[in-house]
Amino acid sequence: MLLACQGKQPSPSGAVASNTQGAPQRPAQKVPAATCKMGDQVDPKTRAVLEGHALRLVAALRGGALEPLWSDLHPDLRSDGARPKILASLDQVAKAITDVTTSDAEAKVRHMVLLEIAPGVDERLKIECAGAPNLPDDDWTIATRVAGQDMALVTVTVRGAAMDPTLLVRLRKSGDTWHLQGIEQGLATLGGKDARSYAEAARAQAEAGRAVPAYLLYGVAQTLAAPGRGVSTPSSRQIGQALSALDPKAALAEILAPAGLEQARIVGLGLTRSTAGLAPRLRYVTRRSLEDGAALRAEAVGLARALIRAEPALAKHFGTMIFEAYAKPPSDPQQAYDAARTVVALADI
Repeated sequence: MLLACQGKQPSPSGAVASNTQGAPQRPAQKVPAATCKMGDQVDPKTRAVLEGHALRLVAALRGGALEPLWSDLHPDLRSDGARPKILASLDQVAKAITDVTTSDAEAKVRHMVLLEIAPGVDERLKIECAGAPNLPDDDWTIATRVAGQDMALVTVTVRGAAMDPTLLVRLRKSGDTWHLQGIEQGLATLGGKDARSYAEAARAQAEAGRAVPAYLLYGVAQTLAAPGRGVSTPSSRQIGQALSALDPKAALAEILAPAGLEQARIVGLGLTRSTAGLAPRLRYVTRRSLEDGAALRAEAVGLARALIRAEPALAKHFGTMIFEAYAKPPSDPQQAYDAARTVVALADI
């Protein structure tokens, strides 16, 4: 099925009928700025080319061979000045994948989307893509900048021990040749559970009035449901709405006040990636020295105990928690702040 994006461009002037004798002209025909094909909607030859290209790039990335990826990068993105930053970013993704998978783990294509862009279209578009009728989460909404060249998004999953990481490989055409535009890391499952499972667990916690675990579990669900940057599905949007409706600040302050952390010193609660998957991260302002590791660990363990005592579900769904202590509130996003991180294994407290 072909779907037109929201923005449309007029067809070339040669496609518009004209009449010099004064007869009424037909309205100018419109051609879509972009059309989307997913999976089996793509012709087999093109699909094989794109999936094979993505798998070769992923194999090079997992093998630590970054030079082939740089050579494959779209010409518009390659420059001597950009090289160090791009290679560092690719290396970061490579390490994140190799930390949680073995070298012999098979990489498989999970999703493939082809965006056919009309010549001359150079703008940001919102493109609606429809997948299989019986699989609503195969419907993708893609917000992306286009530059008159076809694009493809290929999601590759790698089987891991505690999680199944994904790599979203973005390709862009130049002439007749496909090139790498970018690679993003994501997650398909965590602890053997997918986004739907975590969303159901979060909903149960929310209905029971447990704002803190509900907020964190919805956060995991949203991470698993989102295909990539600028890409959403019906589930990811629904989870995002549920997450935005929750505010765990008051409940968190009530839990941590007996442990000596008042609300004014709580910076925020969220999730961060670790080799074990996703871990809750509490950011707060400490009264201890950032150089005193022993004191910070004791403080972190005390905070973790208070959280688990009040919300046992946290220990059920998460193996570790990270406590990030600041000497002063990190209020300016343009400024770098010193912080000390303490990782607490929840099974040990």
